[in-house]
Amino acid sequence: MIAAYAKSVRRQSDVRSNGRHDRRDPAGTRGALGAPDSAAVGCDRRSRGNVISQPDPAGAGNTGLYCLELFSTGGDADIGCRLAQEVRLLREAHDRDMWFLGKTLVASAAVTFMAGFSRDRRWLTRDTTLLIHGRRMMRDLHLEGPLGSCRRVLEEMIADIDNGLRVEDGGFAELIEGSAVSMEEIRRRSYGGWYLTAPQALELGLVAGLI
Repeated sequence: MIAAYAKSVRRQSDVRSNGRHDRRDPAGTRGALGAPDSAAVGCDRRSRGNVISQPDPAGAGNTGLYCLELFSTGGDADIGCRLAQEVRLLREAHDRDMWFLGKTLVASAAVTFMAGFSRDRRWLTRDTTLLIHGRRMMRDLHLEGPLGSCRRVLEEMIADIDNGLRVEDGGFAELIEGSAVSMEEIRRRSYGGWYLTAPQALELGLVAGLI
């Protein structure tokens, strides 16, 4: 299950702390937690059935920023890509100021979703763990019949794998852009599952800050 909640945040009042802008929380994520307007922007197989809600009523047409908070154990890789694309559309086509707040666990496809946010808009709570791993496949293969037919089955599977690796590299490239992590390193570490604490993610430049 991947689910996030978008909360509209006023640029001035919700980003202030004791009359001053809180430099530790420039996105106003603390204010966002108490914001009254929220809208689901996610996929919950148990209740929403792959429906991705629009950001209304969290202030459509509002010039304020949006903070999406997320706790996730992961999910389908393609759904993670789909949600990341929704964030990109909101940022680029609708000029929305999108911020991400990961809480406690952001794993697997949820990291793909996080990559849809610009690096300077990604924040984590200090207890958060990131789990980064590559795409995986589980498929039984049975070959029987003329060799030409068997070869076509294998070619189709290899094409599927190659496409998955291409999409995977695109997500990795977006995640590590501007960070201290190279493509070679993330490919190597993600092979068996790469666990990162929030401070480690901050030190590597994968996120902008912690709260």
